[in-house]
Amino acid sequence: MTEFLKQIFGDAVTEEVLSQFKAELGKKFVAKSDYNTKRDELISARSRIEELTAQTEKLQLRANDADTLASQLAEIQEKYDRHVAVLNGEIEQVKLEGEISSLIRKKGGKNEKAVRALLSLGDENPMESAEQQLDLLIKSDPYLFDVSSPAGGKGNFPRSAIAPAEGLTYSQMMQLEANKI
Repeated sequence: MTEFLKQIFGDAVTEEVLSQFKAELGKKFVAKSDYNTKRDELISARSRIEELTAQTEKLQLRANDADTLASQLAEIQEKYDRHVAVLNGEIEQVKLEGEISSLIRKKGGKNEKAVRALLSLGDENPMESAEQQLDLLIKSDPYLFDVSSPAGGKGNFPRSAIAPAEGLTYSQMMQLEANKI
């Protein structure tokens, strides 16, 4: 480049002028090798930014999916808990109904539906309420109960099936049953 300048400007090109020229040229222009290096770095940086942006978007989608799954899981857990609570309530109700049926049979009830229709159970302690009401029903409506059967009797069974039949023949038991009905 020095020789090119000397051909154009002749002896006016000295080392001092040449160094000033290079300094000014370096301020306003970039060498091709420096330009190519910076351009390659810029292309590489842009490529890396695009990769990181894509990874960030994927991670954001995964995070959103995780949040969605967590909310769905919480919703399913809530439904499960509600169903379990309802089923536990139904189980308790069935157990209570069974205990009341057992109590009616124990008290000698002849027709469970009829006796049940007359009961109004309290919410706090339904078994105590049922027992008290059954005792009152036995006194007020004894025709609903088989009060002559022994304690622990089976309600609707004929008395001859409960009472011992020692020494009776079959025909005697049938005659005894016919007289009681």
